[in-house]
Amino acid sequence: MPLLPSVESNSGILSSMFCFNRPVAKTVVELHELVLRGESPLSPLEREILGTFVSAVNRCDYSTKVHCSIIKEMGASDELCSAISSFLADNVDELPVDTKLKPLLRYVRKLTLRPESLSLADADAVYAAGWEERALYDAIMVCSLYNFMNRLVLGIGLEPPTSLDPENIRVISRLGYRVILERL
Repeated sequence: MPLLPSVESNSGILSSMFCFNRPVAKTVVELHELVLRGESPLSPLEREILGTFVSAVNRCDYSTKVHCSIIKEMGASDELCSAISSFLADNVDELPVDTKLKPLLRYVRKLTLRPESLSLADADAVYAAGWEERALYDAIMVCSLYNFMNRLVLGIGLEPPTSLDPENIRVISRLGYRVILERL
């Protein structure tokens, strides 16, 4: 149940944001496009997986559900979505992802739950897996964006959507978040 009286129970995060502050909502959508679809050594799918994982770590069922649908549409397996949505988000080693992605998942998990405990060893594990510094920076940006969005969703009190528009999921998966801005 939404914690803000003017937000309807079936509202989405974007409609809630646009209701209260349209310029900020527009900027947040633009940030999604830059962080998740802009130039990066991480593919858009890898960035979406990282973000979906952060949402699961945060126990933000709304964002986990929406972004599992997006990563599935982008080619992730049902097995990965089920694992991320379960408590396997607590054990990166058991997630069915490329081994190279696991140090980044460990890093963003720690950044989400215990940021003060990050150390050079955490970064070195990412570099040892073959990632460059820019990839780690981009993973940190994805983590930060999803932590922001998860707190917004949870703070407003949004429930996971009962259904998702498959066409919206397909469009975001193929064209990115800029389509949202084009539809305003």
